[in-house]
Amino acid sequence: MNWPSVQLGRLCQLHNGRAFQPSDWSASGLPIIRIQNLNGRDKPFNHWNGPLDRQVMVNPGDVLLAWSGTPGTSFGAHKWQGAQGILNQHIFRLDLDDRLISRDWAVRAINYRLHRLIEQAHGGVGLRHVTRGMVEKLELPLPPPKEQRQIVELLEQADVLRRQRVEADALGDRIIPALFHKMFGDMVANDRVWPVVRLGDVVESRLGKMLDGKQQTGEHRRPYLRNLNVQWGRFDLSSVLEMDFAPDERDEFRLEKGDLLICEGGEVGRAAIWDERIPECYFQKALHRVRPHADKCNAEYLLYLLWAFAKRGALIDLNSMATIPHFTGVQLAALRIPLPPLCLQKTFARLVQITSSVATQASASGENIETLFATLLHLAFTGKLTVKWRGAHLKELLAEMEHQARLLRLVAAA
Repeated sequence: MNWPSVQLGRLCQLHNGRAFQPSDWSASGLPIIRIQNLNGRDKPFNHWNGPLDRQVMVNPGDVLLAWSGTPGTSFGAHKWQGAQGILNQHIFRLDLDDRLISRDWAVRAINYRLHRLIEQAHGGVGLRHVTRGMVEKLELPLPPPKEQRQIVELLEQADVLRRQRVEADALGDRIIPALFHKMFGDMVANDRVWPVVRLGDVVESRLGKMLDGKQQTGEHRRPYLRNLNVQWGRFDLSSVLEMDFAPDERDEFRLEKGDLLICEGGEVGRAAIWDERIPECYFQKALHRVRPHADKCNAEYLLYLLWAFAKRGALIDLNSMATIPHFTGVQLAALRIPLPPLCLQKTFARLVQITSSVATQASASGENIETLFATLLHLAFTGKLTVKWRGAHLKELLAEMEHQARLLRLVAAA
């Protein structure tokens, strides 16, 4: 069943805001609602204390549409949740016919159509801008009001999971550094007075192979990692290059699971532990490969020690006391580090692995949530999320949502 499509201009009247100059602002009066105020964040308001024009007044629950903006702004439709205010010129207020279309349905349907309209017009990049005429001609699917409410409720459930996913990711990023600090203290100040050693005394390290275009024949091409691929605690493998590694040098430059890779330049000291996602992989001279002595320390401890040092600006050249622009092999070996007991390091490593396992599940969960939400949006606004379809799939959808929610709770509890 396909629902009828109706142009937005037949369902509402559009009222444009007015232009306010800094000279119009006042210390009190009604807040002037600008695009940056639409995304729910606490952005400061300017105020207007002049004559009131009812056409530009906004009340809680009104549907507003920011008709211009750039990626990452509040471009699109919003249901205003703030106090009474006044629109500026970059926002439309939509007076909807509530007998035909609910405000929540209108917001979601408009944004779905706008997203596709902008994608087609601008390739999804650059300035976002729509005219009054474009907005009025947007074709919105129009199921019966009861259907609109039920579908919006389902979309809201999926959207709540998406927001929880973002919050869980932010929480997950803080868990291990917080755990490191709890177990080992302030490592820059070494407030627990751990013994201090030279890094070179507890690890083996070397720089990777220098890229020499003249010696590249293409006969022994292998994937290799460079500075760009190493992020804090993870690898970005979206762009992995290849170069020649002859048979007699592969043992020297081949990575093994558990190797700690440290950036020599760029963000000096940035590091991650190799996980063998590429079965046979090598590394370039911009990276140090560090293999800890098993009876002295482990990679998990060193990774978060470097993170703690880098975030506090403690990676400095001891001779000049200046920030290290390039982490040479000599400087790396000379780096003095606190060294807690190995048993404590191993406990930390086990907790890191448990947390990382949960994070891996959560990452897959996040992809599933996004797929679920995108599927629901497509079905909703192509007229296929009907009562019959929901009856056949609702149990499955709710089960998937509950599964995702459980994974999110795992992250929060980790």
